Amino acid sequence: MKSFWILSGIMIVFITIFTEQHIVAETSDEFIKTTKRTMIYDEIAGERIKVGSLEKGQTIKVEGESGNYYQIRFSHGLGQVLKRDTVIVENSGFTGKLLEEKHDQNQMIITRDHVTVYDNVSGTLVPFAKINPNMRYAVVRSYGENWWEITIGGRIGYIYKPATEMDTGVPVLMYHHILKDNENKNYRDISTTISLDFFNENMKYLADHEYKVITLQELEGYLLRKENLTGKVVAITFDDGLKTNYLYAYPILKKYGFKVAEFTITNRTRKDPTPFNPETLQFISITEIDEMNESQIFSFQAHSHGLHSRDVNYSPLMIMKSYQEIMHDLQTNQEMLTPYGEVNYFAYPFGQYDEEALQALKDSGFRMAFTTKPGKVQIGDSLLELKRQGIGPEHDLQDFDRKISN
Repeated sequence: MKSFWILSGIMIVFITIFTEQHIVAETSDEFIKTTKRTMIYDEIAGERIKVGSLEKGQTIKVEGESGNYYQIRFSHGLGQVLKRDTVIVENSGFTGKLLEEKHDQNQMIITRDHVTVYDNVSGTLVPFAKINPNMRYAVVRSYGENWWEITIGGRIGYIYKPATEMDTGVPVLMYHHILKDNENKNYRDISTTISLDFFNENMKYLADHEYKVITLQELEGYLLRKENLTGKVVAITFDDGLKTNYLYAYPILKKYGFKVAEFTITNRTRKDPTPFNPETLQFISITEIDEMNESQIFSFQAHSHGLHSRDVNYSPLMIMKSYQEIMHDLQTNQEMLTPYGEVNYFAYPFGQYDEEALQALKDSGFRMAFTTKPGKVQIGDSLLELKRQGIGPEHDLQDFDRKISN
């Protein structure tokens, strides 16, 4: 072992670290070397952003190519570095022990600031990369009291724990019905109905505080350890397919460019719109779905065809019907929504399900399903039992902030 001092921010920290040399075991021998300080980019929520950087003279494992970029391993996803900032090298230049253990890397952290990544191959901490602020990053293990061990570009690195915070999960927001205060006569005390003003405040808050709104497809990629996310992200969902989602939510979402999922009950849709009546629940029509789908703001996903009801004993049909009946309903729901895009995601009616319903969802090919259980989504969660953060009339903007912030 060697002991030494390093400077981290305004703190001098004394650490002891093992000098054992190791790199991540790889299956390819293609490496590049940076000729200058090089930016790392990634595509997150439809936008190319800077997620980190490599110091000059660093040898990095190549995972693939994309146009003018080399792809390198960055957390669970792939970062991109400009080819012009690198040269191909014959071998990695690394020596030492390979890391033979397999790490699922469920533990995620979020960077508070620009975080330096240190190499310890020589027995001395040498900075070789940085991770930008507000990035979710996978941790291999805790290393002593003050350090996380991670991988970047096929290399083991160490980052200072106090420069990060533990990731508490991705919030998936759940909305239903939206009404103006002066027209809400029958749903004022209903937990699934919020005011138009409050919904507008929610969306403005996300935009003003620079949250990225991700699609369910992007959330799935993250949970499968294939894509990266920033720290400040949310996914937005609507249940039931109510007409007020078209009338009130749609213009606001279009204003901010937020893409959302609408879990739709297909036996309640009609071909043509009906005149709006705020005193009763109304559902979007095929005509309205066509318009919403064309803008690509809404992705129409499944919420059952005819199982969003209860029997005479007030038990949800989703858990009272037979496997065959559930399968038939799910397939009908999917078929009716397929003209508007892939239907891979489901929300349980009333949030209720059992083992038979879970099996029917698996056999129908659904890849993720959402409950009404409160909480955030984390890597390692069951993809067919994901939690959501419901937004109701009892909440204010402080509650909203608590539901979405880390």
